[in-house]
Amino acid sequence: MSQRNRVIDGLWAPDCWSCVSSSSVTDLKRVSKFMQKGTATLCRSVLFFIISTCALSAEGETAMVKKTRKNALNVQLAELFFKSYFINYEHMVASRHGVVVEGGYIGPYTFSLNLSGKAAKWQASQGYTFGAQYRLHFWESMDSAFIGAFYKYGSLAGTILSSDGSGVLFTSTNGQPPIGFVSVYHIIGVQLGMRIVWDSGFNLAGRVGAGVNLGSLRYSTQDFETNRNAFATVFATVLGFDMEISAGYAF
Repeated sequence: MSQRNRVIDGLWAPDCWSCVSSSSVTDLKRVSKFMQKGTATLCRSVLFFIISTCALSAEGETAMVKKTRKNALNVQLAELFFKSYFINYEHMVASRHGVVVEGGYIGPYTFSLNLSGKAAKWQASQGYTFGAQYRLHFWESMDSAFIGAFYKYGSLAGTILSSDGSGVLFTSTNGQPPIGFVSVYHIIGVQLGMRIVWDSGFNLAGRVGAGVNLGSLRYSTQDFETNRNAFATVFATVLGFDMEISAGYAF
């Protein structure tokens, strides 16, 4: 028997160590490194999958919580600058359909506007308004953008200060007080907005819209034919504008 051969349990076999060449050892090392890298990649993939699954599950639970919030009570912030106080309440009657009721007190304020050469300035004394809205939400939650329609009814009284861009105060030469007005309005229009709801229930809502005023406008005197139409046009345009910037709680 040569030195390169061995007898194991009575069987003849070549010397394994001598049969394995240096190139074979190198190949085994490469395979080992490849398997180590593959194992590490697999572990990272499994870890990423677990984290992603947990995140999606948490997000899904958050979305479900938001979907269960069917009501929201908000206070309008923008109206506070006009010394007015408005609240509104929305209820989701279906997954994407909401109805809103709102109301408020209009406090004293002074307003002026120049509209296509027609200008008006007035001082409101007090008023009130009530309204209803329908909102179609883009997603199945009130945490969504929406489009809708609205109706507003209210009354506003005040004093006309100037009109038609002349800057002339509406006081007569015989010392009579400025011309007063009373408006009873019925406004129908459309709106576009969005509500953002946090997990805590805190929410912010905003909307803009415009409508047509079908109400009436009465004056304390009719003795200003030149400026009456200018004032009526600007006043009706301002009343028809619909806006909301509010904060509140969704539940």
